[in-house]
Amino acid sequence: MSGRCAGSAAVAAALVLASGCGVAASGGSDSIKIGASLDLSGPAGFFGETGRDGAVLAIEKINREGGVNGRELELEVRDDKCDTATTLANVRRFMGDRGVVALTGFTCSPAALAAKPLVDQAKLPTMVSQATASEIHKPVGEYTWMSNVPADYEAAGLTRSVVENLRPSSIAVVHVGNPYGKASADGVEAWLDENGKSDLLAGRIEIPLTASDYGVQLRKLKALAPEVTLVVVYDLPPLLKAAQQAGITTKFVSFNGGMLRATITALAKAGTLKGFTSSAMWPTLIAGDSKSPRMAEFANDFKKKYGAWPDNGNLQGYAGVMLLAEAMKRAGGDVSRESVQKSLATKMSRVDLGLYFPYSFSRDQHAGATAVTVLTYQDNEVPGANGLYGSATLAAKGE
Repeated sequence: MSGRCAGSAAVAAALVLASGCGVAASGGSDSIKIGASLDLSGPAGFFGETGRDGAVLAIEKINREGGVNGRELELEVRDDKCDTATTLANVRRFMGDRGVVALTGFTCSPAALAAKPLVDQAKLPTMVSQATASEIHKPVGEYTWMSNVPADYEAAGLTRSVVENLRPSSIAVVHVGNPYGKASADGVEAWLDENGKSDLLAGRIEIPLTASDYGVQLRKLKALAPEVTLVVVYDLPPLLKAAQQAGITTKFVSFNGGMLRATITALAKAGTLKGFTSSAMWPTLIAGDSKSPRMAEFANDFKKKYGAWPDNGNLQGYAGVMLLAEAMKRAGGDVSRESVQKSLATKMSRVDLGLYFPYSFSRDQHAGATAVTVLTYQDNEVPGANGLYGSATLAAKGE
């Protein structure tokens, strides 16, 4: 077991499984089991851990409030290392356990895409809570659902806001070379084409997933000289620092996937957070004094359990479990794979968790979240007193 996994299990205060570096949050003998496959020790392990912690918090809240139809929920988390073979092994393990009525998690888009045909085969409803590649919901996989905003929807909302509010003369896209990054860049280009703004696109630049030196990409960006650059990367501060050192003066705007606590803190300490803009998936700030009572409850419960304010990855894991629990409640009676799937397809046309914008699921709409907002930071305050985002404000609504 790696040091990262051992530490994660301790934070989750849960049972460490013998293989897969998984954790389990247990209910009673008559509990309803949800399986989760997340990257806990691979290239996006830091992000998978946030999803895991949020999911555990949701299980505890639901059980504390009486469970689902009087039965407690149980969560079994397994590490997929962002590796498709390991993901498929995890899914097959869950498939073989008839006590598992639904799946959630999937940090990496390739993992979610690999699982898509398998969960259809097993008729196992799956709520992808973190990965956002457009192909996860297009074409629709009968048993694959999404609680996070897909990359194509996020790209449309963010691009629209940038064009309408910043009115740039040119736009470039710098993106990581995986399905999430490519789908996001495709979404930017598609929105510009569909709205007669294709002339604004100066170019798109791909960064290899394992890149540690951005010299080649930044030379290309400097040559393009765009007024605004939309960025889809996981480790934003080194890129921004290298761009500053290279004398690049474009205004960077980030997709939500890169804006974790460590990123925001690093930008604040570097004095570059003020005026920074990124997309967000929620209508109110993730904070202990949020205008949304449910968001405030989530943030304060998380702070009480883990000793730190939550970030967007924690919220994603939390929301994925809460949506599955809601589908189980609306199914009524006996909770099974079949009843959860039917509920998602026919009884979840409007679900307001008080966290994201209201969700809408149907047989033809498997991505329940479609709206984004734009987050702008007002100063270089390090996140602290009330939550993750300090003095940030939510600005123009996207689509």
